Amino acid sequence: MAAPSQESLLLHKQLKDLMKSSVDGFSAGLVDDSNIFEWSVTIIGPPDTLYFLSFAKTINVEEVYLSSDVQNEIDKLNIDLNNAANTLSDKTNESSEKIRSVIDTVRCVLIVVAAVMLILALIGFVPLRSM
Repeated sequence: MAAPSQESLLLHKQLKDLMKSSVDGFSAGLVDDSNIFEWSVTIIGPPDTLYFLSFAKTINVEEVYLSSDVQNEIDKLNIDLNNAANTLSDKTNESSEKIRSVIDTVRCVLIVVAAVMLILALIGFVPLRSM
């Protein structure tokens, strides 16, 4: 049997520490006792919070080492999320400019119509009578 890796030894130590001290609203453990790298973590926040994450700020967790492929996937996801946010921001700005343009055009038309109606009222629009 191969010697346990440094990562697995560290994870066993962290699991042991977590089992010793409990934190309200937080639980962690192994999904399968035979795999130290697969954890199940539950964080329960106050019921008035939308995503129950505010309670997570109070939890002190030691370092957790992730394999390089997991780190790469996280980095890729972060880049994809940033790209999506930038695209959404750009599309929102484009839509906002188009809406402003339409509203400005409608406003100008309404001003012209109001001005014509005022001029007609001032000069006394009277239909010509036939003699």
